[in-house]
Order: sequence, then structure tokens, then C-alpha cells
Amino acid sequence: MTSSKKMLWPASDYVSQSTIDLLESDQAAPPQLAWRRRLNRHANHLTEFNVTFREALKMVKLGVRLWAYIQAEKSQGRTSPIDPFRRELRPSACQGVPVGGMGSGSIGRGYRGEFRRWQLIPGVCEEAPVLANQFSVFISRDQGTKYSSVLYPGQPKELGAIENLALSSWDWNMEGQHSSYHAVFPRAWTIYDGEPDPELKISCRQISPFIPHNYRESCLPSCVFSYTIVNTGESSATVSLLFSWMNSVGGVSHFSGGHFNEYFEEDNGVTGVLLHHKTAKSHPPLTFAIAAQNTSDVYVSVCPCFSLVGNEGEFSARDMWNEIKENGVFNKDHKNSFPISVSRSGHSIASAVAAQVSLQPSEKKTVNFSLAWDSPKVKFLKGRSYYRRYTKFYGFSGKAATRLAHDAITDFQKWEDAILKWQDPILTNEFLPEWYRFTLFNELYYLVAGGTIWTDTERREAFEKVRLTDYSMYNGASNNDKEDQTSEIPSGTVLELDNVSWTNDSSEVVAVISCENVTSLQHNEDQIDEKSERTPLQDKGNENCEKGNEACRTDPEDFSLLNASDDIYLPQSENGNTHTPDLRVCKLSSSDDACTVSGKIRMDRRKFSNNTRDSEPCSSLMSNLLMSNLDDQSTFRNMFPLQQMPHVSYSSDCLILDVKGESHLKEVVLGSIVVNKVEGQEDERRTHSTVKDSEDSEVIRVHEQENEVEDQEDERQEYCTVEESEDSEAIGAREQEDKRQDQVDERQESSTIVEYEANEAIEDNGNEVQEVRGQESCRVSKDRGANEVIGDLEEEDSVGHFLYLEGLEYVMWCTYDVHFYASFALLSLFPRLELCVQQDFSTATLSQNMEKTKFLTDADWGIRKVLGAVPHDLGMHDPWIEVNAYNIHDTSKWKDLNCKFVLQVYRDFVVTQDMDFANKTWPSVCTAMAYMDKFDKDRDGLIENDGFPDQTYDTWTVHGVSAYCGGLWLAALQASASMAELLHHKDIAKSFRFKFNQAKEAYERKLWNGTYFNYDSGVSSNSNSIQADQLAGQMYMYASGLTPLFESEKITSTLRKIFEYNVMKVNGGKYGAINGMHPDGKVDETCMQSREIWTGVTYLLAATMIYAGMKEAAFQTAEGIFHTGWSEEGFGYSFQTPEGWTVNGHYRSLAYMRPLSIWAMQVALDSQDLLHNARCKHTAHSHLFAPAVGFPPKTEALGEDVPSPATEILHSCLRCTHDCVHREV
Repeated sequence: MTSSKKMLWPASDYVSQSTIDLLESDQAAPPQLAWRRRLNRHANHLTEFNVTFREALKMVKLGVRLWAYIQAEKSQGRTSPIDPFRRELRPSACQGVPVGGMGSGSIGRGYRGEFRRWQLIPGVCEEAPVLANQFSVFISRDQGTKYSSVLYPGQPKELGAIENLALSSWDWNMEGQHSSYHAVFPRAWTIYDGEPDPELKISCRQISPFIPHNYRESCLPSCVFSYTIVNTGESSATVSLLFSWMNSVGGVSHFSGGHFNEYFEEDNGVTGVLLHHKTAKSHPPLTFAIAAQNTSDVYVSVCPCFSLVGNEGEFSARDMWNEIKENGVFNKDHKNSFPISVSRSGHSIASAVAAQVSLQPSEKKTVNFSLAWDSPKVKFLKGRSYYRRYTKFYGFSGKAATRLAHDAITDFQKWEDAILKWQDPILTNEFLPEWYRFTLFNELYYLVAGGTIWTDTERREAFEKVRLTDYSMYNGASNNDKEDQTSEIPSGTVLELDNVSWTNDSSEVVAVISCENVTSLQHNEDQIDEKSERTPLQDKGNENCEKGNEACRTDPEDFSLLNASDDIYLPQSENGNTHTPDLRVCKLSSSDDACTVSGKIRMDRRKFSNNTRDSEPCSSLMSNLLMSNLDDQSTFRNMFPLQQMPHVSYSSDCLILDVKGESHLKEVVLGSIVVNKVEGQEDERRTHSTVKDSEDSEVIRVHEQENEVEDQEDERQEYCTVEESEDSEAIGAREQEDKRQDQVDERQESSTIVEYEANEAIEDNGNEVQEVRGQESCRVSKDRGANEVIGDLEEEDSVGHFLYLEGLEYVMWCTYDVHFYASFALLSLFPRLELCVQQDFSTATLSQNMEKTKFLTDADWGIRKVLGAVPHDLGMHDPWIEVNAYNIHDTSKWKDLNCKFVLQVYRDFVVTQDMDFANKTWPSVCTAMAYMDKFDKDRDGLIENDGFPDQTYDTWTVHGVSAYCGGLWLAALQASASMAELLHHKDIAKSFRFKFNQAKEAYERKLWNGTYFNYDSGVSSNSNSIQADQLAGQMYMYASGLTPLFESEKITSTLRKIFEYNVMKVNGGKYGAINGMHPDGKVDETCMQSREIWTGVTYLLAATMIYAGMKEAAFQTAEGIFHTGWSEEGFGYSFQTPEGWTVNGHYRSLAYMRPLSIWAMQVALDSQDLLHNARCKHTAHSHLFAPAVGFPPKTEALGEDVPSPATEILHSCLRCTHDCVHREV
């Protein structure tokens, strides 16, 4: 096994051994193996690749179309997923370990200590550091010696900017030559070895909650900075550590105005400041919390607010610095003396927390700081919002920042113990190269800093998709518009009016109000009074309860509906801050005045396909809410086509809307009108990967009894349904007969279930397929607060949904051809998230979107999503709904995506042994394979490429049969056959095996040249090139425990050829594996991608070599990525590993998903344990298998011509899948 010359960086080369010994006992010392830098090391600028003149000529038309598309998107207020013309801050080699867990936004941190690369808003990355966000130290010794400095080396060049002039008054005295940074993700150590005080040793340990197989803590938006201070001098010292933070989410957001800060105290002595940030462009607000822990040894003081502008009369950054420098602590009155005022536009505010300790000679003490942020909603550009995963545990009121900061400080040692238990077996394995042991973990930075979003399943849809949009349009709507918005509803109909849910029946009204971000709600007023003062509800609450309302509370944070005619305002706390309340539930008796108001309810009638709109926080509730007991169903009937009128039945506690068949709702009152099976059919509920993997119908029910919630989880949705009262007498015989008929229909057409969503569909005029998504039903209890209700909505084993970007420059969620490589990391560490991603693509595969799309390479028009084609990505501005944000090529014609889907599904099934997952995805697997079969034009069993870059190498043209796509197809056939056998579909398995043997013979005959497989079967100048990635399909056979595609001699010969040419002939193997190499040893310069070294492909190649018994060559191959990207002699791509680089080290696409494939190497090393009892080997003898059984009808249905959008055609295609799946039944 080889090792690099500078492979091991001993900690003693960066930190004196005496300091290491002093810090060793409590994990404050840097680890033996880590990525290291001195703080005074210059962070050189990175150089991006350039296309050659010949490449530019080839792409000039694409460039013009792409530029026009980018401008068109900008005119709509959107960004393009790919924008090569964007030139912002020039990146540098300065990145370190990011802070925070997965999926709740992330903040990068440079190895010199600056906070940068802000990704708190979906798809937005602000690279520049916010210089006010710093740790600083102030030291005072007995003899009068004092030291003060920001803990940052030198003076950053950004200090010269106008907005940072106030910070120039701070002391930037540290040089950094005796300070160093050490990183093993998700932890990092910064050691100040005698800086700024030569007799003081300081260690800062940064810990984020990234814990494999832990689906709770790993999603938390928090981080801890644990400081260990050792006094090595002969005199006592008083040390104050300062943590300052600007009210900003990066960029120039601090100048937008509307922000404010406030002091807080939590349990266990946790004290700090909340920084409430009003985001721009209607994004949900965000609150930061910075805190430290008061102990017997640590005294914490705070400065809630100081100005970075320093206007006369304001407490400025200079004032703050001088006070802490002079006194070591802030004035005790600071927390009360600063009036909480909102920042003005053009002005920025910040806050600071100081922790002071006194140390005798040789004494050591610890100070713990935490950083947390709370932004429960994540909103995408087209208006759809979801709740983040951590809200399952901390609520969605927007008031969780203090608790997050508190729990981080009290729990971080448990995090750290779990991290050590995970990492130590690898870090201490001396049989592995040292560079590999820590680089394996450091490449995981992308699961935090890759724009990741982790949503909570139930709240994602139950409280967002079924809700009305934020109705900012009501403030400015014309009278005519408002007349159009008026409609009557029948008694019992459930409507959710912008966070206000009503159900009206003959006995009572139940209202659920979420007054989040609302200034006021006024009855009988067309306009919301935005200028009104916010006052407590205590008086109104007491007054209403005197009328006999049992459910009313006098708690000022109780936002129960008091009277329909009352004005409702947000209360103020004692310090004048507006509360952000949780959901509250209030039952109003029908005898109350609140239920006898007359009139109608104003609401917005809109097509399903319209996008939602969001308001400013002060105007998000409709102002004129009038409700009466109406029995007339005429208006309700008008919502549906005549032939699909839903059956409406009533019970004592809820309304049941039961829509039969595949109804197509043309127009509906936006609200909670949805359909579902009634109680009694719960046991018949089955998940099928059909158009949207859902049920025939959904129900929203209001239950007044405290019955247990019975959560139901689907592949795409986990339902929060209400347990139906067992003694309900309102369901008549007709409905019981309808239910029995539904069960018969379900058995007959189990794969033709259509899913409905009350926020989105495509208008059905008889010639369009209605696309709708799943909807969760929600129980609302009259006796519970929102947090209690929501806590019951989700089953324990639901982990939500997960998104991450292809790259920070390629802004598309879960790009699937790249996830093929990166997925080994998720599967190894968070397998249930990996299954969720696969289920999302399984659902999308069986969907169709007829929206016209222009593909930029050739200016051809097509549709956004073709039935049966695995999507390229899950979208950009409306993920899960509008998939395929990528529009360079028509990816429905790509030859790798479907094969990669099948291979990943089978591998994940084998590794997890999740039979439910296999059954749910099996119809999509069959559909994906049948769709690909149409590309076998000569019917030799092998698919052909179409003479354009129809795969992940999207500038590298392929002609005829290709080694890459053909190999993936062979592997997919074998995986499909094995999966069919394991699911007891023996005839289908025989069909796939027959085709596999047919295709294998054609593949070897057309591509094998005696040493390796040619790039393709064409006659172009690069057809015999050596492609580094040609055995990607074989790699999945190894990882899935299947029989190799080819004889071992051919595999070994190919890998040796790649190692000799693609690896060792490029700078002696120090750069990784180049994608294409001619057999004469010259780089294939057919296009920019053929001449690039792709980091993720190199790692996957190395994993293949490990499986093939070429371990030494494998580590030497992968070490080229470490040498170029991570080592001190390299180009500085640490914690921002790009997609690839050229032979001169110039990068393309920094911070990219594919390098996560380094975990394929670990899977290969652990393969015996990983696949224990899971291997499923098969012999392949052609005489055992019959010709293809299910392919002809399925292939015909999914032929090259796009299917007619009529529903019956769609169902015909799905029935083919059903026939294929259930042929044995």
C-alpha cells in the first residue's frame, strides 16, 4: 500500500508538544490524524477552467440560447440552474468545516475563523464573510499586562469596505504563525499556542451534530464552540472571550432593515441574545441565538445590540469594543437598558456575548458557546413552503432558537461521544493510508454545506399544501375582484383560510388559528390595519370565557378565536416584543354570538395549477371572515365537474368527502377540501408507485374526542389522519356500499390510483393528464395545543424528505446521474434518507408533466417530464412538483438515468433488506426498464446511444453502443432479474436474464478490443478512447453482491489499462484519473469533459479496484484527488471539492456532490460485513431463460412518441406495469 510523502501531518508540527500534553485530557488537543493548516497561511485564489477555442466554437449557439434563457429567468425574478456567466466573489482556498447539522441551512467557516458561505435560503449562497461575526479575546494579568485581539490572523482585506469601517476600531493584533487549524468533519480544532498572550494556551473545539443513523440531532441547526484555556504563566490571568454576531444572513441582508435583537436567559445558566432577522423577498423570517453558559467558574454578560454604523446617540461597535476591553464584561444593565428597536434600512446591527474566567497559574478552565438559528419554514421561489425536519422536535412557532442554543451546550458532549464511536475504528485503522482516514470524513462536509434541505413529512404538506396562500392580494384587491372571491359553502365543509382552519356543522364551529407573522385580523374590515398597536388578548380572553366558552384560555399566548366579531391582535410580552404563537384550538358553541354572524366567506377561487403567493408578515390573514350555518350544497357542487360530484356525508364531528374513481377537480376553493377513504378502508390502504403513489382519496377531519391518532405512512406521504369515531352513525348504507365498491376497484386497478392535492393540479379539459400530489389529512383536537397535535402526526420511523444540490454552481436538487455516485455516503450513514430519495424518484418516474420546455442545445421543444423516464433532478424552484430543472438536453432521451435508478434501488434494497421499499419501487423499476428497451433499435438486447451527449457526460458525444451506458444497461438487467426473483416474479426474472445474456454477447462483440472496452462502437476519432468510468455498471454489481458482468480477466485487464494510462500518465498519478485517454497515451481532447479529471469518478474507480483485488492501485488512484485538492502542495480545494479539474489544476464547479463517492471505497473495504447474509448470486446460462415476457406491450406503450395526455392512455401504460408486476398472480 502506497503512502504520500506528506501524507501524515503530525500535530506536533503545528502545535508544541507541551501544549498538546496540556490539552490532551479533555479532547481539546488536536487529533493525531486531521487536515491541518497554519492560520497565517495565505489563502490563494482559485482558478476556474476555460474552454478552448474549438470548444467555444462548438458551444457558441448553446451559449447564446443559455444567455437568453438566463435573462428571461431574471425578468421573472428567478435564477437559472446553470449560469456560467455569473461572476461574483472570486473563491479562495480558505474553507474549513461548516457549522450546523443537515438540512436546516448551513454557514461555512474558514480555517482562519471567519464565518462565510451562507446558505440559509434555498438555492442561495452568499460567499463573502461577515466580518463582525468573530471570536475575540481580552486578557488582563495581575502585573497590569493586557492583551486584546480578534482571533483572526492579520487584518482581512474586507476591512477596507465602507460597511466594515466600524470594525477597524477593533484590535486585529494576532499574526497566526503560532496558531493552527485541524479538521476531521464534523469537528474542528483551532489552537492558539501562545497568541496573543505567550503564556496562555487556547483551544477552540467546534462540534456540529452530524451523527450517522441519528435522525434527530443530525438535523439540528446548531453548533458548539468549546474553549479550553490554560494559564502557563506565573501570574494569575483574567480572560474574557467575546462572541459577536451581526443580524445578517449573508451578503447585504443586514442593510435591509426590519431586524431587532433581544436578550434571553435559559435553563442551566445558558444566557445570550436573539437576533430576529426579517428576510427579503417574502422568505420566512429567521432568528439567530448566540449564547454562553454561566457556571461557577464562568460569568456571562451580554450586549444585546450595537450599531455598525455608529450614528450619534447609538451604541456603536467601537463603544462595545472599548467597554469589554476596559472592563472584561458588559454592564449588567445592558440587557435592560437597550430599547428593542427595529433596524432601519441601510443600517446594520449586531450583538455580543462575553464569558469571563479567572485562572491561577497552571489552571485550566472551559467556556462553552453555542450558535443556533431557527427558521422553521423553507420556502421555494415559486411559493411553496415546507417545515424543516427539526420542527418535529422543536415546534414550528419560530421561537425555538433559545432552546436549540441551550440544548447544544448541554448535549454536545453526547454528540461528541457518538461521533468518536463512529470515527475511531477508521481513524485508528493502521492498514489504511493516513490521508484516506480523515479525508473520508472531510468529504462529508457536502451533506451540510451542499444546500441540503431536510423537511418534516407531515408538516410539509398537512400544514402547507392544503393551506390557503398568504393573501397579500387582499389588501390591494379591487372591489370587483372581491366580489368574485365571495362564495357560499355547505355546512360541514372544512376550509383552511391562510392558517385559519374552520369546520362548520350544525352544532358548533371549531377554528384553528396560526397567527404566525400576522399583525392583526379584523372582522368586518376590508383592509388589515397594519398600523394598529399589538395588544394582549388577556382581557378579551377573560371576557369571552365569561360567556361560557370552555375552551378559551387567559394565557396571553393563547390565540384561540374569541368572537368572530372581535379584533384579534398579536400580544406583546413585558419587554414589548411580539410573541410568535403556536397553533391554538378553540371550540365555540353554536349558541355563541360568534356562530350567528351572517353572510358569506370570502375566498380565492383559482385553478389548481396556479402558484401560491406570499404576503408580507403584516398582511397574511384575510380581513373579512364571515361564516354561517349553510346547508345548501349548490356552491360545493360547482367546484367539481358534474360527473365527478363528490358524495358528501356528515357525522357528529366531521365532514367526509368521498370522490369516486379518478375525479379531476377543475376548480376548487383553495383550502382544505380534499378527499380520502373513510374509516373502515384503512386496512385496505396500499401504496403503489403510480402517477403519484397515493390513495383514491383523502380526508381532513376534525375530531372532538381525545382518541388516539393512527398515523399512516406512504411512500411519498405520511398521513396525519383522524381516527374515526367507532360509533359514528352518520355513514349510511350508500356510503358503505361505495366503500365496498372502492375495495373492488382497488384490487382491479391497483396501479391506477390518482392522487389529489388541494394546492396543485393541471387543468383537465379532456386532453390533459391531471397531475396532483399527495395530501396528508390532519386531525385537529379541540383540547390540545398545536405542539401536542403535531407531535402525534408522525410515526416514529418517518424521517421526512431530503434534498441536496448537484453543486453550488449547478443549482438543481438531487441531480440523479450524480447521486448515482454520491449515494454511497447517504446509504452508509443515513440509509433511511437514501430510501426517501429513491422513493421520490420512483414516484416521479411514473408521473408526466406536459409543460412545454425548450432544450437549449438544439432549440427543440419537448415536455418537462415524460412518463417512464427517470427525471434528471427533482427540480429547482418547486422541488418534487416541477422536476427536471435541467434544460440543456432532453434528458428523457438519456441512456444512463433509468439504468442508474434500477441499480440504486436494487443496491439499496440489498443493503437495507427493506422489503416494503422493494415492493413500492418495483413498478417503477419495471417501467424504467421497459422505457429503456425502446432504445434497443436493432433488437440485439443492447441499447444504443443517439449521437449526442445523452448521459452524465453531457458534452461528450456518444455514437452507437457505449462502454458506459451499455455497461449500465447490462448491470440494470441483472439487477432487475435478481430483484424480480427476490419478489417472487419468476417469469419476469427469466425475461430479464434472457435479455441480459443477449445484450452481454452484443456488448462484448462490439466493444471489447482484447484489453479494455472501447469508448463506443462508432467510427469517430475517439471511439477507441479509454474511458475511466467504463466499469461503473460493474461497480454496482460488486456493491450489490451480484455476479460480475464479465470474466474476472477482462475486468482486471480493463482496470490495469485505466490505471496505467488514465491515472499514471497524468502527472505521475498525482491528479486522479482523467476521463478520456487515447491508446497512444495522449489525452482525449474531444471536449472539455473528456480532458477533465472528475473527482467522484476517480473515487468510484478506486472502489472498483478494491473490489477487484487491486487495493494498492486503488489508493494510489484516489490519492491523486487528495494531493491535488486537499494537500498543502495542491490547489486548495479543501471543503469545496469541485466536480473536476484539468491537467493544469483549473477547477470546474466548486463544492460538488459527486466526490461523496469516496464512501464507495469504504463500502468496498467493508463489503464482507455490509453484504453479510445479503448476497444473491446467480448463474447465467441462456438455456434456462425464456424470451422477454412483459416487455413488448410495455415498450410499445412507452414508445418514442410521447403518449397522448388523455387519462386513459396514462392508465393503459400503468396497466402494462401492473401486468408486468403481477404476471405470476
